[in-house]
Amino acid sequence: MKNSRSNHPLVAVSTLLLLSLLPLSAVPGVTPKKIEGTASEDPVKVVASDKAILATITHPDDMVAGIFARQPDVFNATAISMDEQNRLFVAETHRFDRGIEDNRRNWYWLRDEVALKTTADRRALYKKYADKRKTPDYFTKYAEKIRVLEDKDGDGKAERSWLYADGFNAPLDGTAAGIMAANGKVYFACIPNVWMLEDKDGDGVSDTRKSLQEGYGISVSLSGHDLNGFAFGPDGRIYFTIGDRGYDLKTADGRHLYDQYGGAIFRMEPD
Repeated sequence: MKNSRSNHPLVAVSTLLLLSLLPLSAVPGVTPKKIEGTASEDPVKVVASDKAILATITHPDDMVAGIFARQPDVFNATAISMDEQNRLFVAETHRFDRGIEDNRRNWYWLRDEVALKTTADRRALYKKYADKRKTPDYFTKYAEKIRVLEDKDGDGKAERSWLYADGFNAPLDGTAAGIMAANGKVYFACIPNVWMLEDKDGDGVSDTRKSLQEGYGISVSLSGHDLNGFAFGPDGRIYFTIGDRGYDLKTADGRHLYDQYGGAIFRMEPD
């Protein structure tokens, strides 16, 4: 959305949310197909016009709304961040309910789940109950992704869409729920890791990825209680949060940060 009384660039960022968080059931002329989870690899048939989609959105009279991008140029956006080149980085989830678990769907393992103390224990839990899954590759078939959208001509619509990073599909991975592009780096929240990625050759695709810390998400808990963020604080450090999935972290200076089921706000140096 863009406020007609302000040209501040940050105001326009929320425009992206009009594209992927709008349920298909709310779009005139669209009959959603039941798909396990929230992501589909099938091509999306565009049957509703931008005008029809925008007609479903209510906003104050002194604001206007527009569509920056839509499927199939972006899927299942969970978090967004602009970089210094005015490119929009998007965290996408493709594993939700298709590799990312939830205790409400797995009542049979609750006695074991409450005893988890590390992320390794959670991995062992998945292995113990592997026979409950529909396919052997259930925990690895789908991957979380980072996408980039770019509006080169400044008309408020993205002309380019491409993947910056893919392959976040280890059994414990997901949800991709936080992203921040800053100073040539991309910080990515994807349990059990906080990642830092870089595009060193300037081709728009990540060349390196480094786990700054592993150990977030001891428990399975509930969908959405994940690792989130990020935001710079007034002290120049990066702040981010986690829900009640717990954490088991070793810091560079030798401290042990631990809570089996607690949530927390964390602070870290940009490196």
